[in-house]
Amino acid sequence: HPLYAGVVLVVLGEAIALHSTALFIYAAALAIILHLLVVFVEEPRLRRRFEDLYDVYCERVPRWVPRRGRPNAP
Repeated sequence: HPLYAGVVLVVLGEAIALHSTALFIYAAALAIILHLLVVFVEEPRLRRRFEDLYDVYCERVPRWVPRRGRPNAP
């Protein structure tokens, strides 16, 4: 979900640069809405499509913040 995270970070950066409370609230609302979209729409679709492979993927890849270091080898 790098695209979603990038959009939220851009809006958050604008909020900080412009000292805008409204943009900060918008960034927070956007982050919540995108999180709910991922959890309740995208992930169930992927789980139905890829079944057990998607569960393995979810164990190895975090939802929002990447892990430091080398990824787990298969």
